[in-house]
Amino acid sequence: MTRTTLLVSLLCAFLSTHLCVHGQTTTQPPTTKPSGPTGTTAPPTPKAPPTCKKDGCGCKMSDGTGTIDLSPLSYSKRPYFTDVPDANSQSNALYYFNPCHPFTLGDENSHCTVEEDGAVCQNMSNAWANLGKISTATYTNMPGQGIIVTYSGGTNTASSSVLLVCSEKGNTTSFIAAKGTIESFHFVLTSEYCCPQHISAAVSIGTIMVAAFFSLLVVYLIIGIVYLAAVKGGRGTGALPNARLWASLPGLIKDGILFTFTCGKKTPSGGSTYENL
Repeated sequence: MTRTTLLVSLLCAFLSTHLCVHGQTTTQPPTTKPSGPTGTTAPPTPKAPPTCKKDGCGCKMSDGTGTIDLSPLSYSKRPYFTDVPDANSQSNALYYFNPCHPFTLGDENSHCTVEEDGAVCQNMSNAWANLGKISTATYTNMPGQGIIVTYSGGTNTASSSVLLVCSEKGNTTSFIAAKGTIESFHFVLTSEYCCPQHISAAVSIGTIMVAAFFSLLVVYLIIGIVYLAAVKGGRGTGALPNARLWASLPGLIKDGILFTFTCGKKTPSGGSTYENL
């Protein structure tokens, strides 16, 4: 081995940043990192818009913002919206809409009857057509537009789409026809009832009466006990208002049940109230 080769080998051993190739020393190129930001993640997937599931005569928002209830805009046997003109001013068609209950209009040949279950009807030159059945209502949330309710299964497969536009409380409610096709009709309903609302359960009169009774009973007992204990010096059951009445209450209930189920033939003591024959 020549002296030159030996020196090169020693240099390769001590200098880790150099390589030996065929007796020559070469410098290892520095490692480069890919350009651009590091540690970044993919953009989040856009959140799907909330849906509106059919609920009675309306729909309930899946995001919890409330329920759309169209029942205030519906009569029981006649249309709420009547004689609505067509979007084409040259057409003589008139439209009728009742979102919750079917109605009957026209003669015996009319397709707008309660049996036909129509939500939207058209009258053109005294020819009545059903433009969609209430039972087929579906609700779709269209981002940037609003909730669209679609009625299908009408005369000659006709269908109707009604865009629900939320308006401030107290504003005028309107129902207008928009441009559609010969089989697909479009309308716009603007009302405060098109807005999602949190509907609280109605409290019945019976519930109010029961709550009032027990509230008064509690007040009666508290006042009675305080009075008898503080003024009369009552202790134990002696501090209970009308203690004898409360003590006899279970027996009175038993007598009432016995009297009811024996149709009055048995007295509380078990004897008969009728003379033996």
